[in-house]
Amino acid sequence: MLRARLVPARRAACIFLCLAVANSDLAGQNVRDAGIQRSFLDVQSSLYGGFLFDSDGFAWIGTMGSGVYRYDGFELKAYLPELSGLMVVSIAEDKDGLVWMATASNGIFSYDKATGEVEQFENREEDTNSLSSDVIPFQPQTLCIDRSNRIWIATDGGGLNRYDKTTDTWTRYRHDPIDPESLSDDVVLCVTETSDGSIWAGTRKGGLNRLDIVSNKWIRYTNEPRELSSLSDNWVCAMLEDRAGTLWVGTKSGGLNRMNREEGTFERFVHDPDKNSSIG
Repeated sequence: MLRARLVPARRAACIFLCLAVANSDLAGQNVRDAGIQRSFLDVQSSLYGGFLFDSDGFAWIGTMGSGVYRYDGFELKAYLPELSGLMVVSIAEDKDGLVWMATASNGIFSYDKATGEVEQFENREEDTNSLSSDVIPFQPQTLCIDRSNRIWIATDGGGLNRYDKTTDTWTRYRHDPIDPESLSDDVVLCVTETSDGSIWAGTRKGGLNRLDIVSNKWIRYTNEPRELSSLSDNWVCAMLEDRAGTLWVGTKSGGLNRMNREEGTFERFVHDPDKNSSIG
């Protein structure tokens, strides 16, 4: 099996550094970190999207308008001509080694590293057994592979999708204004699975949602202006479960939240210009 040269930790850190400075005034210069030049990451794009280190050691870099690049430890090159010219916003790998790539307006793609096969999944009008929308938000957590190897896809206006490739079955989760146990908003910015098997979805206006895997109903966590233990902002753009099982929730204007899942409450970490110790 083809494997990449192992990328040293310092080089991996350099990759992320290069992505971070790509849009700065240094973008046209060589940035050195432990003797590594930025030029090896000089892809034909001014913006970067999804990023993945796969199980074989390859680094995948999504771009905004130049498709996807792959770095094998020796060379960085444009990969998969099927995605050339597309905006690749999120990348994930499933348990079978398939690489999944979400695009800004062309649905999602899967790439089989063993066979080289590329498959595109798009919305098909009047076919509910398809992706609900081809528009995916420009966010890195719009793809999630769960413990059952199902693919979850966040969309801009089409709610949340779940794809089971073993049965070729799509399940759509949409907002229903008359159902308080439905998804709170059809613009989903991020999706993740926590260690207990729960699926969480962050939305643009509807706060945080948790799917009850028994009832298949959604539980909503939203900002309540007079309740300081509620979510700080209804625009949720990032989530992370730490090693202790604590869920951290990033928002657009309300800083960072640490969730107490047993109580359904949140501790807020926001910027205070008068305190150097506050979040930046």
